[in-house]
Amino acid sequence: MLRNLKIIKAENNQVIIGFTDPIQAQKAFWLNISGVGRSRKLWKLLGLRKEQWEQLKKRYGLDITAEMTKVLIDNIKK
Repeated sequence: MLRNLKIIKAENNQVIIGFTDPIQAQKAFWLNISGVGRSRKLWKLLGLRKEQWEQLKKRYGLDITAEMTKVLIDNIKK
């Protein structure tokens, strides 16, 4: 399934990844959103743990905030 994960669209400021095969996309849906089996167990596919999110916020939070502020100001000026 992961071999089918590809870049669907790439632009200057974003990249969209996804599955090109609908069967593989369905498997990812079952694993990540719907749940698998009778117990509907979820397997967080490519997710980050809470600790990882906290590390990212601590390390890059101010940079992201500054960049977003710059983008918003640039858009307001236009």
